Amino acid sequence: MALYRDWSISRVVRHLHLALPGDSGRGVVPSTPVQARERLGVEAMRWLFERCARSWAHRSADQHRYRGLALYGVDGTTLRVPDTDENRGHFGGQSAGERGNSGYPLARAVTLMAPRSHLLAAARFAPTR
Repeated sequence: MALYRDWSISRVVRHLHLALPGDSGRGVVPSTPVQARERLGVEAMRWLFERCARSWAHRSADQHRYRGLALYGVDGTTLRVPDTDENRGHFGGQSAGERGNSGYPLARAVTLMAPRSHLLAAARFAPTR
């Protein structure tokens, strides 16, 4: 999924022709990873991200020290999120002047990264305000 970041997860699964373990040769239905992620829930995905960040990003920053210091970079951006009442209520939107509000609710994303490897060490999402 990291190699095809501009593709949906379902498209990546179709492209890779993933198969179930064993001798059956049965393929994985493209929607399976998405449904599995939804079943796991937010906390399990947060735990996985934070564990991987500790293991990989911080190790990378430590291995690529500059003058004895572990290097990190901070970057931020805004992202359009699905236009639902819940997202509008939480994230809000930007003013489009006389035309009203933006077409989609906007989220602010800020990341901490190990610059040499581009591995994320932390990420936070919040309303743009």
